[in-house]
Amino acid sequence: MFCEVGDSLGNLVHSDVAVLTIDSCLPPEADFTWDWNHLELCFTNTSKRAETVIWIFGDGTTNDDKVDSICHTYPEKQAYLVRLYAYNQYDEDVVTKIIDLLSVGENVLGDTKVYPNPTESMVYLASQNPLRQIVIRDMPGR
Repeated sequence: MFCEVGDSLGNLVHSDVAVLTIDSCLPPEADFTWDWNHLELCFTNTSKRAETVIWIFGDGTTNDDKVDSICHTYPEKQAYLVRLYAYNQYDEDVVTKIIDLLSVGENVLGDTKVYPNPTESMVYLASQNPLRQIVIRDMPGR
């Protein structure tokens, strides 16, 4: 038994082995990770199959320099919707993530630890010293 493979010009090749890859003609899958230092966040593009990316930082600024890693300083602590648009010749994709600077970086306070962050139900506090006050805020800062 043999395989018959044709190229875009109509040329045929016969072989008993064929490797077929379709990944290169699929649309992109947008995704990113981030790391923080106070009001500066550093974003890393982890999209699959993206040839071009555009960053929307959620504070009115954007970056279309096609960079895969970028740091951005925010004007104040609040929640931001960060978007990454990923493009290739077949399509585009977008991912939106909420970056909440009201909680980012405040999960370790001296010897007090608050975890997990983010959470959907239970929050744990661990401290070597007595706590005088605890303030918990939701995403909009209430």
